[in-house]
Amino acid sequence: MSEKNNRKPNNRKRKPRKRNKLKIFLISLVVVAIIAVGAVTGVVIAIAKDAPEIDPTNISSLLSQTSFILDQNGEMLEKIQTEEYRTIVELDRIPEYLRAAFIAIEDERFDSHIGVDPIGIASSAMDNLKAGHTVRGASTITQQLARNLYLSNDRSWDRKIKEAYLALQIDKALTKDQVMEGYLNRIYLGQGAYGVQEAAQTYFSKDVDELTLAESALLAGVVKSPTKFAPYQTLKPEDFDDEQHEEVGQLDILGEKYIAIYNSNAVERQQLVLSKMLDLGKITREEYDTALEQDIKESIEVGQKRVKGLSSYFNDYIKVQVMDALVDKLGYTKEHAEAELYTGGLKIYSTMDLKLQRKLEDIYDNFTQVLLGSPDRFRGPAFVNWRLNGAQNIVDDKNKVIFYKQENMFDEDFNLIMEKGTFELTDDELILRNQKLHPSSNRVDIADYYTIDDRKNLVTHEVGSLTLPDKQFSVDEDKSVRISKKYLEKNSDFYTVNDAGHLLIDEKYFYRQEDGVVQPQSATVIMDYKTGQLKALVGGRDVKGDKILNRATASARQPGSAIKPLAVYLPALDNGYTAATVIDDIPFQQGSWAPRNWYSGYKGLHTLRQSVEQSVNVNSAKTLNDIGIPVSMEYLSRMGIIDKNNPEKDNFITSAEDGKNNDENPAALSLGGMTNGLSPLEMTAAFGSIANLGTYTEPIAFTKILDKDGNLLLDNEPEENTVVSPQTAFIMSDILRTTVTSGIAGRAQVPNMPTAGKTGTTQRLADAWFVGYTPYYVAGVWIGNDAPQIKLNQGSAMAAQLWRIIMTQMHEGLGAKNFDRPPNIVSASICTQSGQLAGELCSQDPRGSTIRSELFVSGTQPSSTCDVHVELEIDEETMMIANEYCPEENVKTMVFIQRDPPYDPSKYGGVVPADYEYTAPTEICDIHNEETAREDEEEEEEDEKNNKNNGNNDIDRPPEPGGDDDDENGNGDDNNGNDGNNGNGDENNGNSNQNDE
Repeated sequence: MSEKNNRKPNNRKRKPRKRNKLKIFLISLVVVAIIAVGAVTGVVIAIAKDAPEIDPTNISSLLSQTSFILDQNGEMLEKIQTEEYRTIVELDRIPEYLRAAFIAIEDERFDSHIGVDPIGIASSAMDNLKAGHTVRGASTITQQLARNLYLSNDRSWDRKIKEAYLALQIDKALTKDQVMEGYLNRIYLGQGAYGVQEAAQTYFSKDVDELTLAESALLAGVVKSPTKFAPYQTLKPEDFDDEQHEEVGQLDILGEKYIAIYNSNAVERQQLVLSKMLDLGKITREEYDTALEQDIKESIEVGQKRVKGLSSYFNDYIKVQVMDALVDKLGYTKEHAEAELYTGGLKIYSTMDLKLQRKLEDIYDNFTQVLLGSPDRFRGPAFVNWRLNGAQNIVDDKNKVIFYKQENMFDEDFNLIMEKGTFELTDDELILRNQKLHPSSNRVDIADYYTIDDRKNLVTHEVGSLTLPDKQFSVDEDKSVRISKKYLEKNSDFYTVNDAGHLLIDEKYFYRQEDGVVQPQSATVIMDYKTGQLKALVGGRDVKGDKILNRATASARQPGSAIKPLAVYLPALDNGYTAATVIDDIPFQQGSWAPRNWYSGYKGLHTLRQSVEQSVNVNSAKTLNDIGIPVSMEYLSRMGIIDKNNPEKDNFITSAEDGKNNDENPAALSLGGMTNGLSPLEMTAAFGSIANLGTYTEPIAFTKILDKDGNLLLDNEPEENTVVSPQTAFIMSDILRTTVTSGIAGRAQVPNMPTAGKTGTTQRLADAWFVGYTPYYVAGVWIGNDAPQIKLNQGSAMAAQLWRIIMTQMHEGLGAKNFDRPPNIVSASICTQSGQLAGELCSQDPRGSTIRSELFVSGTQPSSTCDVHVELEIDEETMMIANEYCPEENVKTMVFIQRDPPYDPSKYGGVVPADYEYTAPTEICDIHNEETAREDEEEEEEDEKNNKNNGNNDIDRPPEPGGDDDDENGNGDDNNGNDGNNGNGDENNGNSNQNDE
């Protein structure tokens, strides 16, 4: 008991200690909570104070903040129009169920909250905690409007707090209808559509007040993720697979063709929206069921965006570069970048020299007159060498129709003609078997046609596909098209049959390009190669209406011989070759491929410089074979033509898939016969690396972007990388200079200005190029028909001539100056037959002196003397090396060339190069010997004896009349047979065609 009594006091003393500790803990917790709340409140207040000052009453003006493009001097070039991306509509034009759909899925308490939704925030937080990651946000419609108008899309607490703060202000200042109207006109709904009116046009080609409930729910579902839930997605044609994708239309996006494919994710999201609307009592069960029955895939009708107010191809490319820069350098999504460009109030400082751009566009506006003068002297279309069949349709080499004559395609009302006998009408269907139709499993394309304009230009016109729903037609194995009776009954005006028995398909059931595109087309890029700044750019000629295809930047064509300096000779100069290295133009075969020259036959020994000047195809192929394809591709990657990190973005194809062609082959690299080709922009920038002493500078179209408040958003510094040393680049540059002054590119010479460059022509005259530069600018000119099956009537001479006309105007007012010459460049007198130092015999070559002054990087100049030229005593009767028995009067000392290794015609079917006749003989005369020498000696003695006797007998004999005259005539006839040199004649004939490479 005493023990119990002793314990009680101890227990009583401990209880107050525990209570005190609990009190201290609770008090501390409260204090910490107060401090935390205070701290958070302070942070929130600080962030809120940093939010932009707004005037909620001017929301309508903020819905279309305009961006501007300025020239290099800060003068406005273009106000970027937004009409085709956003059309403002008043709330009373927006269906009530469309508004209800957005409220149901985005903000169900919109009509009752104060701009932010505490219940929604708590619910969202719980859902996200349960999921372990963010599954849904809590931004109200008012908050989304605040973000779209005043803030960025970055995911941060800073932005969230500002968004909520601004939403509270907006909700106080505006009615719910005003907020909703602003929101529905501003929200981004994918595929470049801002606001519900543009979305209705983009996805259904109708106005917003014509949308059904099902379509409205579909649009409301897009907001969560425009990339994932847009009703259709877009693919480039080469990425389309008809087994995996369902095409719903085609469209152009900034000049490139895309195929629209059905997106089933959008319908799944739409069904969720409809379910939510039903749960909230915004629609009835009957409306819900009806909406679910609508076939969305059939309802989609892709709207074509035609951006108004495009001032030039240059501005279009600026927009592309700005979009790419915002995505790649600032981490924007494509949608965010597009929103900033068209609605963000940006100031974009371009690199354009407006004076040069206007001059270039003026030349292209007068293209035919500039190149030809009056076209009246031509019977057919200007610049074109076409083939016509009996019906006057344009055909290719295999007589396949490329373009139909307009009168063979349409009647006077432009209804499509299906000739009698090419169609069949049955009780169940219409069957079409006409060659103008090119059907596939999911569409029926129509052939294109041509006209001739009043300036004798060939004009090609694109025709679209027949407007036929997927389930209303089928295609047989023989390409017959069967159109269902159900469709024809519903569309009774689809066709008529005229008095001649031809079936006419009404023009409203297909697209026809009314203005057409003038052919051939052309593109030019002009760049300051030291800064990478594009100064002028044109992507087509005589284009009426919208400038869709920018051939300067987006169109790839085979470069032909213009690729040689880039893929072959510059890498060779950097890997042991010099300008004097000799390459023998003789028959050459690599596997099954045997390159042919643009001229007939082979010409023999050339230096590397001469091989470029005369564009010798065989020598380019032999040099590539020597340095190797991997080396060539490495240098192309340094010049921006191959992107090792993103090969899928290249026009240059670096790998073969499913048996497709690739460009890792000698024909592509040495002669430019690529699968796709390269764009004028790529070619121009690559040549710029030679002009810029071996440094490649990325081409840029703008220098900086300011945001709507004037703050620097992006400073666009071009990337640079070293291709070769300045010395190697200078040697290549000088070779390209003499290609103009002494080679086949003479038509490109700019008056009183050093000019360097290279021509290029592709097979069958499909493409003509000249890419070159001066001490000021590098420029690339391409000419060709959009359909490469149609030939030009001349090759690179036309491109070189246009290049000179353009660059002459670009250099008006600029003083002449030489190309920058780096240190450590030396010169030496060399022999063009050996590439070695010239010797005494080099000046005695029977064709003339072969001594030239050549440039070298110091240390690479030759040190040995020419050993190709040899001097031999020749018996002129046999043209063999003279022996001791050859008559003295037959022996002559001559200079020849001696190949190493020797050329053996028997290995090449008897084919010999043009310089083969100057090859030193190797055989010794086998006609003259000791016996013939004795016979000659005896004959001489006999002649001498006879002459002596004749002299004595004829002392008193008078001469016979006319005898001397007969002898002279006979000698004269004999001499005529020795005149002329067939070998030289052939060589000169080759040079006479030098401008037709």
